[in-house]
Amino acid sequence: MRPHRSPYPSYRMVLAVVLLSAALGGCGDAGMLDGLGERGHDYVVGSTTLAPETATETTQAPMLLSPVEGMRWYNEEIDGETVGEPSFVIGTVWGRSDGVTRFIQASPHEIAAALPNIEFPSLVPDDTFSITSQLVYDVASGTLDPELSAAFGFWNSTPYAGDNRSVAILRVAEGGDADPGQGVTVVPAEEGINIRWFDNGYSYELFCRKPLPEDVCQQIAVSSLPLEFIAPERPLES
Repeated sequence: MRPHRSPYPSYRMVLAVVLLSAALGGCGDAGMLDGLGERGHDYVVGSTTLAPETATETTQAPMLLSPVEGMRWYNEEIDGETVGEPSFVIGTVWGRSDGVTRFIQASPHEIAAALPNIEFPSLVPDDTFSITSQLVYDVASGTLDPELSAAFGFWNSTPYAGDNRSVAILRVAEGGDADPGQGVTVVPAEEGINIRWFDNGYSYELFCRKPLPEDVCQQIAVSSLPLEFIAPERPLES
């Protein structure tokens, strides 16, 4: 039986509401989220698009954030979706693998079941077209990789179609070694920044490619709420 989870701390809910209000009002400089690959071809990367300039304005247009509710999840209705105890879900999703691929497409419900209390941003760029979700395995054991257990891609176009690339990547480690007391940290990267934080037993890393402003990327990161509350409602079984 899955352990009961106490209600999420109210200050996080209040923070998310405040951030959403600010974001929908037009926060920060413009920019598009983008993601970098992780460990070769297993990850997708994204492109950056700048807002056109006018003769009287040289700054980029304000970037808006939108609530993740209502966004399209690429694996929302994945064939063979299963939920239940973590070990059961982990094993069932691994059954879709060819035994070589580490990144296995999984629904948000499956990821929430496999990784209890995992969180996901409640705010995303308002041009997000679709969100992809994967569980990440150690192929030798067929169990989740503790150093990278789940991956999510943010796309502003059809995922995996042609040369389309993701515009942000969130990586989650079940057995991360981050210090719970360090808060949110910003780590410069060659093509952008990584926002890292630790919460409730998981390590999180959100990669944002230039020119996305650091403060906007942090707003996305700190808006995180339990994935089980954010995942779209499952259709009623007939």
